[in-house]
Amino acid sequence: MKKDNISVVILAGGRGERFWPKSRIKNPKQILPLLSKRTLLEDSIKRLGDLVDKDNLYVLCNKELKVALSRLKVLNKAKIIAEPVSRNTAGAIALISMLIGKKDPDSIVVVLPCDQYIDNNKKFIETLKIGIKAASLTDSIVTVGLKPSYPATGYGYINIAGALKGYKGFLFKVKNFKEKPDIKTAQKYVKSKNFLWNGGIFIFRSSKMSSLFKRYAPQIYKHIKQIASSKNFNKSLSLIYPKIKNISIDYCIMEKVRDILCVRGEFNWSDIGSWESIGRVFEKDKKGNVVTGNFTGLSVRDSIIFTEKDHFVGAIGISDFIIVQTKDATLICPKDKAQDVRKLVALLKKSKKTKKFL
Repeated sequence: MKKDNISVVILAGGRGERFWPKSRIKNPKQILPLLSKRTLLEDSIKRLGDLVDKDNLYVLCNKELKVALSRLKVLNKAKIIAEPVSRNTAGAIALISMLIGKKDPDSIVVVLPCDQYIDNNKKFIETLKIGIKAASLTDSIVTVGLKPSYPATGYGYINIAGALKGYKGFLFKVKNFKEKPDIKTAQKYVKSKNFLWNGGIFIFRSSKMSSLFKRYAPQIYKHIKQIASSKNFNKSLSLIYPKIKNISIDYCIMEKVRDILCVRGEFNWSDIGSWESIGRVFEKDKKGNVVTGNFTGLSVRDSIIFTEKDHFVGAIGISDFIIVQTKDATLICPKDKAQDVRKLVALLKKSKKTKKFL
């Protein structure tokens, strides 16, 4: 398939609250250098290589992030679309599918999350190319699944069936999708070779996705069509988009469609959703600690420590802890409570004294 028939959409919504205190309203995780010297978004763009032209690279984000993203030279400002409110992945994918479809109904769209770790760019691109070929030839929705490396309870799973011919043994039919399991179920999934992690990557023909919304989510389709066909796009987006149901693409579309395919990615992958996820992808010291910045510990094990360059942190006798220090705020919590950082942020929102730390 020609490169000009391929569009890539990076979903960069969300506020990254579980990465507080590094992630703030004006400086969210998407523009933080969490995995390298580049920001998460810049890593996502660089990872694509020459798969897509700059004019066919879109970013969906929240309105607070658009100003910051507009400064990035790697992006065409006209392709940065800011949601006035978050409406989960269904609203975002419905919107971008119809916008791209107006220009080229046969365009193959690749939707990627911004917050992911991938250790092998070459294999990642090979996986996407298999998915693009499959979406183009079969007119099916294609997902990307990853071989589980441990029984994760924080990821959804894809139950796959037999491999299809002509795709090097990497393309499978999807039986169904499984929501985040309990630990016993996750252990069963890992032992079975028929379950893959759901990487949140979707590949499809733009007109195909729009037709699925028309069939399975007619109200969302109606609102998106009004926005896409409006002469004043920004005004219609701000007025109509909030009316869209807040629902994921998995619940809205994927669980209802029967002819979905899955490419198995042959690379290490992790969702970068909390400080705990950083511990899975960073190199550890002899005591199992991930350390960035100035730190010295005595009997400190299996912990994650992030500090500012000009600030020193010391700790004694702790294990499985997270310590994140910034110029005006410090987080200390057990690793198994990493998801609860979002609850802490919710508390900060309730007080005038603490809102300034958001």
